[in-house]
Amino acid sequence: MRFLMHAKTRRAMALILSCVMLILLLGGLAGCRTPSEPPVYDTRLNFLSTGGVSIYRIVYPKENCPATVLAAAQELEFAMQEALGVDVAITDDHGTANATDQLQPYEILIGETARTATQNALPELEGDEYVIRVDGHKIVIVGATNRATCAAVRYFIKDVIQQKGETSTSERPPVKIDVDYHYQGVYQLPLYPSESVETTLPIAPYRATVLQTIAMPTNAYDHLTLATLQGLSSLYSSEQIFIRTQENEQWLSMMMQKGELTVSECNDAEQMWTLGLLLNHYSEMLGGYILCSSDLTSESVEVAINLAHQLNAVVVTPDNEELAQTAGLSLVLDVRDKNDAWLRGSEYFAQLNCALAVEPDTEHGFSLIDYAVMTGCYYHDYRAGDEYMHVQAFKHLERGSYLLSAPTDDKHNTVTFDAIGVTVLELEAVYGDNLSVITGKLPAELQAMLFAQQ
Repeated sequence: MRFLMHAKTRRAMALILSCVMLILLLGGLAGCRTPSEPPVYDTRLNFLSTGGVSIYRIVYPKENCPATVLAAAQELEFAMQEALGVDVAITDDHGTANATDQLQPYEILIGETARTATQNALPELEGDEYVIRVDGHKIVIVGATNRATCAAVRYFIKDVIQQKGETSTSERPPVKIDVDYHYQGVYQLPLYPSESVETTLPIAPYRATVLQTIAMPTNAYDHLTLATLQGLSSLYSSEQIFIRTQENEQWLSMMMQKGELTVSECNDAEQMWTLGLLLNHYSEMLGGYILCSSDLTSESVEVAINLAHQLNAVVVTPDNEELAQTAGLSLVLDVRDKNDAWLRGSEYFAQLNCALAVEPDTEHGFSLIDYAVMTGCYYHDYRAGDEYMHVQAFKHLERGSYLLSAPTDDKHNTVTFDAIGVTVLELEAVYGDNLSVITGKLPAELQAMLFAQQ
């Protein structure tokens, strides 16, 4: 009898346990979701999970990701962490689309990733256009060109990430974006309107917060490389490079008086900045180097300067190529046998900034290279004496454009240039080495000092 009671008890306990297991199993199945059905947080992008960690991760292309696009992705990562106070994951796309699309639904896609959402957005872009849009649980940020993608990231940071509501707190700032968010823009250099001069000049996308200062190089080869590095640092970082000479110390002093600027005369190892150290410092930002001829009067030098902006590459000659290689930079293009005719027949010429051109006075050394590289405009010194052909050299410029030049005797027939809608601005030579920095930091009323009397 006792045995029978124990058997009944065991059967009852087994039945209860079976019911409990069945309930747990059904509950688990009800709570499971397929990868294509991600958990729903908010109908608007909130960036934060209940654990205070961003549910979104930043994704950039694994294959052939330009250094500038990677830098933009890292810039977004920093901006999100600063604005939200949370950790943000950043990774490449592993070169895959559909499988990861489902497994990782909450992603901010930067550049030409392999993700389906990115590939769907690309066909609608042309020229320097970019788009920012929400596609399901993904945010697509991509441009038709690398510089357009970078511009799109900066717009997203300004328009979304840095826009906090009045009730925001440091714990959970309500940074959100609507599910139908869609913005399409075009890359263009910001304009700095001057009240004192009847013109507007492009400036650096960033107003530098850190200024690296360096003495003027002792040879022209290093000056050429440094000047191109100046222009690129203005485009892709919050740092800029200022070449110090006795003549331009007043400009450095003026910028310091404005505040919000840290001047760095040496690196962390307490060594004075040199070209080699600066190339190392910016190496991860750069796409490589362009090799031009050691004959600095050859047209290959101008060709290289014109390509630096588009290729995100510093210009070197065989005389200082080793500096770039030591910094880990690779050769992007060898233009030692290229001239202006080659440039005009290439795909690069159509991508130049047609709102501006720079004509230096090469007989007196290099000038305005940093500004030309920063703006991505046509850099060319017309050296023949034919007035008609001189104007034709800049005929590609849009009406209303500017030709920025070093002042020379009777070099420009302003009436003839006016006929094609181009205004000639002659810049005082003393400002030719740091114009990318000066135009980005000085107030409008000081810009009148830049130009020679017309």
